[in-house]
Amino acid sequence: IESVAYETITGQQQYSALYLNEILWRLLPTEDPMPTLWQHYQNSLYQLKQPLSNSELRLCLRQFEQHLFDELGFTLTLTHDSMQEAIEPDCLYQFLPEVGLVIVSQTNTDPKHIDSGAGHTVFVGADIISMVQLNITEVTLNNWSKLHRHLIDHLLDYQPLQSRLLWQQQQRYQ
Repeated sequence: IESVAYETITGQQQYSALYLNEILWRLLPTEDPMPTLWQHYQNSLYQLKQPLSNSELRLCLRQFEQHLFDELGFTLTLTHDSMQEAIEPDCLYQFLPEVGLVIVSQTNTDPKHIDSGAGHTVFVGADIISMVQLNITEVTLNNWSKLHRHLIDHLLDYQPLQSRLLWQQQQRYQ
C-alpha cells in the first residue's frame, strides 16, 4: 500500500476516524499485515475527509467493520439460524456471538416485548432476510449497527471503547 497524504479530517468524522483506529488497535493481532484490510482502512479515511450526512457516515463505518470481521474470520451467516434452519420472516431471533442467530419466538410478536436477556438485541426474521438481500444500505443500517455493535462488544470482552465514550460526551454537550 502506498502512502497517501490525507487532508485533515474534521467535524464528526474525527470521532469516526478515532473509532476506526481504536477497533483496529484493539482487535488486530500483532504483526499480521492484512493488506486488504489496510486498503479498506485507507478508503474509509478518504471517505471520512469528505462531507458526509449522518447516514453516509454510519454506512462508511459499518462497511469497514464488515471488512474487519471478514479479515478476522468472523463472517456473519444470516441465512440460517444456529440449528441450520432457514430464517423465517415471521419469527424473532436473538444474536449470540458464539452461537449465531437463535430463535426466540415463532410468532411475529413485537420485539420490544421479548426479554432477550444479557442485553442481546432481538431481530425480526423479515429484517434479517432484508439484511442478507440488500447488504449494508440505508434501509438495513440500523439492524447492521445493532448486530455489529454486539459482535464488537463481544470481541472486546465487553470493555468499553474510549472513542464511543468520547462521542457520547460530545453529543451531550452539543
